[in-house]
Amino acid sequence: MKFMQNRYLYHERLLSYSTRVKASELINMLIFAKNNIDALDLKAVGNTVFRIIEIIPDKNEDIYGVEILIPTDKAFKSEGQCIYKPEFKISNAVSFMFYDVNEIRDAETLLYGYARKNNMKPITDTYFILLQSEKGNAANTVFEAYVGISNNIV
Repeated sequence: MKFMQNRYLYHERLLSYSTRVKASELINMLIFAKNNIDALDLKAVGNTVFRIIEIIPDKNEDIYGVEILIPTDKAFKSEGQCIYKPEFKISNAVSFMFYDVNEIRDAETLLYGYARKNNMKPITDTYFILLQSEKGNAANTVFEAYVGISNNIV
């Protein structure tokens, strides 16, 4: 696994949508959300970014509380569960790429462990980017995980 430092993640005009989804349905939910924003007269203009807000253990499989962020082609008015965020930026981040949806649960531990080992202080949640995916084909999925690092020296 190759960690990269001093990464920068920036998007403008994002649709933020929060929901809960079974772990096995996460990729399909991300694809569905991005492919259906045209119902709001919007177009997706970048990769989907998301974070896991909560993990709810269930008998059969975990349920993720997620915030999905989709960069759009224009500003819009927040309505219902679709919230407009004018800007999203993480600078001085540590990131790594992975290919297995099951690694999502371990990504935060890996990023925070790398930061601690290298005397860095994480200051954001872990954000994921869905770089590549096909509905129903988890084997052809590529993610990046990011965490912002404090550049303060104290």
